[in-house]
Amino acid sequence: MRKLLLLLAAATAFTATSAHQFKVLNKGKIIYYNIVSEGNLTAEVTFSGNSYDVVANEYAESIVIPEKVTQMGKTYSVIGISKDAFRNCSRVRSVTIPESVKTIGEGAFKGCSGLQTIKLPNGINEINESVFEDCTTMLSVNLPDSLEKIADKAFKGCSSLTALSLPATMNDFDIHSVDGCKDLTSIAVDTLCNMYSSEGGVLYNKNMTRLLRCPEGKASVSIPESVKEIATYAFFGCYKMTGINIPASIGYLGDFAFVNCTALTEISFPESIKLIPEGAFKDCTALKKVSLSNATSVVRNNAFYGCTALAEVSFPAIVEIGEKAFYNCSAIKSITFPATLKTLNSECFGGCISLISIKAMGAAPAKCDGSVFDPRSTYKCALSVPEGKVQAYRAAAGWKGIYNIK
Repeated sequence: MRKLLLLLAAATAFTATSAHQFKVLNKGKIIYYNIVSEGNLTAEVTFSGNSYDVVANEYAESIVIPEKVTQMGKTYSVIGISKDAFRNCSRVRSVTIPESVKTIGEGAFKGCSGLQTIKLPNGINEINESVFEDCTTMLSVNLPDSLEKIADKAFKGCSSLTALSLPATMNDFDIHSVDGCKDLTSIAVDTLCNMYSSEGGVLYNKNMTRLLRCPEGKASVSIPESVKEIATYAFFGCYKMTGINIPASIGYLGDFAFVNCTALTEISFPESIKLIPEGAFKDCTALKKVSLSNATSVVRNNAFYGCTALAEVSFPAIVEIGEKAFYNCSAIKSITFPATLKTLNSECFGGCISLISIKAMGAAPAKCDGSVFDPRSTYKCALSVPEGKVQAYRAAAGWKGIYNIK
């Protein structure tokens, strides 16, 4: 019994300190492996220690993964790279992956900030979540003809990556796979692809009716007249873009479509845009002027949240403004509300501390509560209302908090 307990303790100690099952020297570098299938004699590359962060930088410089590896008289085919296998190995400069490798686990190369180029072998059909996240010096990646899917955050933070070329087999591209790719100016697509297309480096659906993703490094885009929709997060983080023409063919904007477009200074909307969606221009900190059309009746929650340079806004036919729609738009000094206005939701002008003039054209005060306007502005702000309606506004929730009503 004592002997059995000692054996169990030894086994437990081994598994607590080592995730890999064996290691082999290849071209002067130790590579760690796990056995995938003893029966099929297959193995995968992994890390040293019981988790990826136990041993720092166990891989460095140039790593060449062999197709086969021999251990204890058995020869295993190397068919995969495990989750987190090279994670945070910042001194890795290159990795040669053999054709035998068919799978690469989540976060396998995450944080490999020295990795500049990589070629993926044919047979890889998916780039999993965060595989190359924060590979900040990666300049290029060769995507195989077999690739079908690129998952969330696959290339997130690859700030030196300039282009991606999607193969004909691609049928599932996560638009957040390239968030933070600040130098990316082109997402090209093979013309034989049935799911996607590309024009001017911008990603569209196959028939080019929906704009899916504009690379963050692009400074300008000409949207084709065939496009009917701009997808959610389509222009996320396009920090070089100063302006954009939205053609009249577009009738739908997705939530957060232009979030963090920090160079965008002015935008106007065609009659086809009926509402401004949630977070559409959130944190567009250079945006100075917004002109909504006579057809735009609703501005949704957080639509212009944090647009700190926004000084001029017109909404001639607005009916409802959502929660925090203009929150922290601290440069706005005056607002005119048309007679069509019915509802102002909570804190829609919170943080608008420069607001000194409001003109309300509605005979009946729009529905709102006491949090719509920032209390730091209501004491100094003048509210102009239709003749004979001063008492109605002074009695109305939200409006009565403005001291000077005339």
